[in-house]
Amino acid sequence: MLVYDFEVFKYDWMVVFYNTETQCLAHVINDVELLRSVYDYYKNEIFIGFNSRNYDVPIFQCILCGQNPYDLTQHIIADDKKWFEYEGSYQFKEYPINNYDVFLGLIDNGLKTLEAYMGMQIEESSVAFDIDRPLTEDELKNTLFYCESDVLATYQVFLQRYEIFQSYVGLLQEYSLDNHYLNKTRAQLSAIVLKAQKRPVSEDEFDITFVPTLNMGKYQSVLDWFKNSKNKNYESSQFVKIAGVFHKVAWGGLHSFIGDYKMNSSGAKFTLKPIDVTGNILNADVASYYPNLIKRYNFMSRAVPNPDVYNDVIAKRIEYKKDKNPIADSLKIVLNSTYGAMKDKFSPMYDPLMANNVCVNGQLLLIDLIDKIEDYCDILNSNTDGIIVLVKDVSFEPIIREKCNEWSKRTGMELELDSYSRLVQRDVNSYLAFGVDGSIKSKGALKELHALDNNLAIINKAIKAYFISGVHPRITILENNNLLDYMAVVKLKGKYKQLLHMRDGKMNLIQGKYARVFASINTSDGIIGRGFLNELAVSQTSLFEFVEGENEPSWKFYKFANTPDRVYIDNSCIKDKPIPDILNKQWYIDFACAKLKNEWNVDLSDS
Repeated sequence: MLVYDFEVFKYDWMVVFYNTETQCLAHVINDVELLRSVYDYYKNEIFIGFNSRNYDVPIFQCILCGQNPYDLTQHIIADDKKWFEYEGSYQFKEYPINNYDVFLGLIDNGLKTLEAYMGMQIEESSVAFDIDRPLTEDELKNTLFYCESDVLATYQVFLQRYEIFQSYVGLLQEYSLDNHYLNKTRAQLSAIVLKAQKRPVSEDEFDITFVPTLNMGKYQSVLDWFKNSKNKNYESSQFVKIAGVFHKVAWGGLHSFIGDYKMNSSGAKFTLKPIDVTGNILNADVASYYPNLIKRYNFMSRAVPNPDVYNDVIAKRIEYKKDKNPIADSLKIVLNSTYGAMKDKFSPMYDPLMANNVCVNGQLLLIDLIDKIEDYCDILNSNTDGIIVLVKDVSFEPIIREKCNEWSKRTGMELELDSYSRLVQRDVNSYLAFGVDGSIKSKGALKELHALDNNLAIINKAIKAYFISGVHPRITILENNNLLDYMAVVKLKGKYKQLLHMRDGKMNLIQGKYARVFASINTSDGIIGRGFLNELAVSQTSLFEFVEGENEPSWKFYKFANTPDRVYIDNSCIKDKPIPDILNKQWYIDFACAKLKNEWNVDLSDS
């Protein structure tokens, strides 16, 4: 396998390759024939990149076709268009590439963010991509150095996500698909396995079919809301009390809200109330909810000629799971991507009516279940595919289980019931659930962190340690000496043009789009933010000085949220760095305590 990354300028281009077998780096600079030789030699290998599906693959093919990669780069980046909309892209198919993309979409926030989380250096090249001349020798060397760093980082991301790659390979093997299908998204792979054929877009997406097994009981009005033509748009939603708890019913799913809901002149306002409940708690989770809704009620995309193919995938996965065959995990790609593909207008499986049928009936069936058990329990959490309840009396648990069993038989959905002894919950998507078997399920703000997702990890660890073991955040933080846990990673996005850092009372422009920041005890360090700049010498500008232009101030500044008022920046490799004397641990203690108070209703001010 070859990990690779292209860099393209107006008059120069380069690519770095890393051979995972020989562990050697190699590069090609402005040499089309050499690149073509590399392609001819390795074309049957797997190429691994970051966001390569949308950029590096078409750039690779563009160069091999003898076209100008800078024009394509401008088309993709500057003009914000798809590569396949480029005039010369019809030729690209002459050079198929077995590409595998480790990029998981917007949640990644760029390769540099992942590099920062892994403790790698995230210093960026000083060579501007808009240089209107050939690069100098030093500029080429500088760019090459940072390109090599990105390639090695991409390989580390690949290793961290190796199980995802294995599931892709397993799916290709199961359906005898060539390696070039590795370049497909999960939704695209699902469409291929299910043999979807794109159909004309119809105007019936709100003509919902309500499943005949529904029995809404006292909540018939919720079903009637979906029937009302005034509500047939994706902006419509309603707050309704179900089992004494506010629920938001909408076209995107069901969510409970524990707290206060008030209407005023400016509209609805909801104040969440965190809870910490102990007792006999049951989590009723619907197994493979959306896939089984699709199968049981024939809600497969109408672009799929034979829905039985989907049912066969479900049956295969059940059989493979029983036999502990790892291909079972590969088949999840198809099952879990189908609903999203039906909502994706670029997918051959696009069928918003069937997607709405799944989502609407899914939440109505859950409300149906709540209607049958609410006399015996209190609702703590209602979400897309399940509910969590507090059993009112020990004698009621068998009744609830029987009601759940009756619901399952009637609807054809399988409920998995887990017992908890405690639930600590900030909101419907952030909680800790303590299993009676000693296990702990964490979600949202308290989810399990990993090497590619550990922004301000010490805060997560401190809050979890408090709820799990009763340890004050002060103890957790003072005893933790892993520098990686203390970083906050900031990034320029959208309209913002500069990273700005206050030092010694002056605003300083920070090169690049990313910074890894830490709380500082140094009084010369100040806040970090992002902003807009016209023709102004940033280093000479006070934070609160606005220089008037013709219509508006010449610059604006916005502090990054959840960052200290005094920060220092360290974009170098910090994997093995010790905690420096400058790190202000007290800020992290105060921040953790403030989050506990403001978000979890826990006041530790006297402890």
